Amino acid sequence: MVKIHAAITVDESVARPGDITVTIGGDPTYSPDSLVVAKYGDYGLTVKAFSTKELIAGQVAQDIGKLEIDESAPGSIIPGRTLTLTLPDGLRWSALPQKDGDNSKNSGSLDIDTKAIVDSDGKMLKLTFKNQTSTDAASLVLKSMQVTPAPDFSGDVVVTLGGSLGVTGTVVLGTVKAPVSVSASSTPTVKLGVSGQPVGDITITENVAGAVNGGSVKYASVGTDKLVASGTDSTKTSQLMLKLPAGVTFSGTPTVTVTDGDLQVDQTSVKTDTTSSNEGLLYFNVKSTSTKPSTIKISGIKLTLDRTVPEGDIVVKVRGTAVNQTLDKDGKDTVFTGHQDVAKVVVANCVTPAPGEQKVTASFKVGDNSFTVNGAAQTMDVAPYVKNGRTYVPVRYVAQALGVAPENILYSGGKVTLIKGDKVVQLTIGSNVLLINGVAVNMDVKAEVTSGRTMLPFRWVAQALGATVNWDESTQTVTMQL
Repeated sequence: MVKIHAAITVDESVARPGDITVTIGGDPTYSPDSLVVAKYGDYGLTVKAFSTKELIAGQVAQDIGKLEIDESAPGSIIPGRTLTLTLPDGLRWSALPQKDGDNSKNSGSLDIDTKAIVDSDGKMLKLTFKNQTSTDAASLVLKSMQVTPAPDFSGDVVVTLGGSLGVTGTVVLGTVKAPVSVSASSTPTVKLGVSGQPVGDITITENVAGAVNGGSVKYASVGTDKLVASGTDSTKTSQLMLKLPAGVTFSGTPTVTVTDGDLQVDQTSVKTDTTSSNEGLLYFNVKSTSTKPSTIKISGIKLTLDRTVPEGDIVVKVRGTAVNQTLDKDGKDTVFTGHQDVAKVVVANCVTPAPGEQKVTASFKVGDNSFTVNGAAQTMDVAPYVKNGRTYVPVRYVAQALGVAPENILYSGGKVTLIKGDKVVQLTIGSNVLLINGVAVNMDVKAEVTSGRTMLPFRWVAQALGATVNWDESTQTVTMQL
């Protein structure tokens, strides 16, 4: 037996990574005639997607694809080094990765520390490697990673790589799509200051079965580890909501029908409401989740526009706990602040009234019993005043200035009624509820009486009568236009 000890010198200009093979020759011949004595290659790593997943926006703790880390030479993954995985805006981590022993190769005891670190905004995950690889180049596959996408996020789950391991670049581990699509059958023209204007039907279609959650409300919470987790509140029922722009409200209650699929809607829960910013709301409960993609049709929609609405598209936004599970237990957007809508659609185009319609400009000044209507001075028996930072004006004089006839300003039993055209406005002394054509608007203050006159902050009076307002702090003057 002959033992040969030799060193190998590599000419990097021509050498290629791979097996180093020695050819054996001479007389007599030998078997085998070649031997692999070493492997040549630089230390390095390749990171890629082992698999990818499809996700739904607004749902908590969803699986993404597996991540594969390949060594170009044994020992490229150094224990104690780190790998950071950073998500794009609109995504947060929900579950940490684990080693996939079934799909990893030549990995030996190589693993990641279970105490991974998540940064304060829940987007960056830092992994630390431990233990050694085998004598062959390893392929380490990570599984069980979960993320939570914001309700309005769409597109690829692009993970940015970094850390002391020296890996850079990006890898795509999934794709996020909206839970529903929404369309309108038509986009008619609507006018400022006109109530009960019909618009087309709205159709909401699930992009996948179960995208609209029915039954108990699912919500999100963030733990001390900064991971987003899912919870269930069985005391509440999932709700789907349509929201109109400020100054646009629903006239009456539209009809809600499931036209395809097996999603179930509680017809008794269909209601309209108005926010403190005079944004119209339509909402209804979803009783059960679908097993096949379902379609909801909303018909018989009529809108009322006050005069604060800007010209242009009237956009309806779709939101609610049935399609957004990232809200917290109190229904607030604490996980993704400012992100509540999952879809939106243009239902009408707002235009100004036709030329020739009467315009009114009225001005009232704090502490002054005089006011002007289209530049003409008039007198009232009580002056506007400031209380708790709000400027109160006399309802009667403002109503008359904005075109309400004196005989259509009624007072009985503590209730004031204003009638102008097809609009009826009612308010009650000591109550913060304002009725506009029977639709309740919750004000942040109560109507009160001063010097025998009913007083309200000017913005509520203007809103009720469809006027726009401007406040001049320097002169303490409010100007209303209609």
